[in-house]
Amino acid sequence: MVSHRRRIRDMVCICSVLYAACLAFTPELTRASCAALPLSTLKAHADVIVLGQVTQTTGQDARVVVQTYSNGRGPHELNVTGRVSPDPGVNTSVDFIFKPGQRYPLFLTGSPPGLLRTNECAGNREGAIALTPEELAVLGRGAPPDPAASDPAPLPAPALNDERPSFKAGAPAFLLPIGMLLVGFLLLIVTRRWRRVH
Repeated sequence: MVSHRRRIRDMVCICSVLYAACLAFTPELTRASCAALPLSTLKAHADVIVLGQVTQTTGQDARVVVQTYSNGRGPHELNVTGRVSPDPGVNTSVDFIFKPGQRYPLFLTGSPPGLLRTNECAGNREGAIALTPEELAVLGRGAPPDPAASDPAPLPAPALNDERPSFKAGAPAFLLPIGMLLVGFLLLIVTRRWRRVH
C-alpha cells in the first residue's frame, strides 16, 4: 500500500518536473504581453518612426514605402522585420505580423538602410491613412524621405523552413492548458487513493 502511494507521488513529481522543464525551454519572450505605454514613451524607445505602406511581406518581414518620417530620416523604402527572435523558426506572442497594402505608423529600432525592427508592443497601428491628432501632437508632422538616401536591397525570399512551426513557437499555446489538466488529473487520482487508504 505504501509502495503504491509512493509510485503515485513519484508520478506527480516527475510530471511536474517535466512540465516545468518544458516551460523553461520556451523563451521568456513567448510568454510576454504588452503594457499600455504613452506615445511619448514609445517615441523615446524608437530610433525611427515612419508612416508608411507595406508593399511586400513574408509575414513578419516587410518592405515599407515611407510617406513621412516623424523621427529620424532615411530612404523612400525600408526593410522591416517584426520578428523578436533571431531564429526564423521561432514565433513569439509579441511578433508583429504585417499585412500587404496596409498603412501603419511604425515605431522602429535600428538605422536605415539596414534592417529595422519592430514588435507588437512597439505602438504600431494598422489602417493609418494619416496620424491622429494625438499622434501629431507627440510625433509632429514629420518630413518626407531623404531623396539622396539609397533604398535597401529587396527582401530575401523566405527559406522553406520559415513556415514550419517549431516547438517553441507552439509551446505557449498548448503547454499551459495541457499541463494544468495533467496536474489536476494526477491530483484527483492521488486524492481518491488517499481517501480509500484512510
